[in-house]
Amino acid sequence: MTLSLPVFMPADVVSARFVAHTRVPLSDLTGRSQTAAISRRRQELMWCLRELTTATMGQIGAMLGGRTAATVDEGLDRIRHISSQFPSYVQDLAALRAAICKPEAALQTSSNDLRVTMAMGLLSDPALTDQDARTAALILLRSSAHGR
Repeated sequence: MTLSLPVFMPADVVSARFVAHTRVPLSDLTGRSQTAAISRRRQELMWCLRELTTATMGQIGAMLGGRTAATVDEGLDRIRHISSQFPSYVQDLAALRAAICKPEAALQTSSNDLRVTMAMGLLSDPALTDQDARTAALILLRSSAHGR
């Protein structure tokens, strides 16, 4: 019998691939919107981050706009509840997971999506001053506007 160990991915990669696959802007997922569509996608991203990364619920909440671990737990409960009610939703989640884990998914993520994710990382880096982070993010984003 062969045991297969889970393969974990960096959280920023999972987030970037989720955004590329679902076409929901990361700003919507980390923002305060409570519309049903955005909330469901946010909960699905929570599920992906919990399944595919080593991030704790507190870390996932922090990545998604400063939400608490309890909020992430509630989101995961909601996904489990929907999964128990609708078998087709389990298939949708499996397809989402497969799309994120697929090596070609990295190629489908546009360079602009990655630059935005990188800029967000710069802006949240505590090692940088606010001014340095803003300058670096602006340079990064301007280079994407000029096709570099």
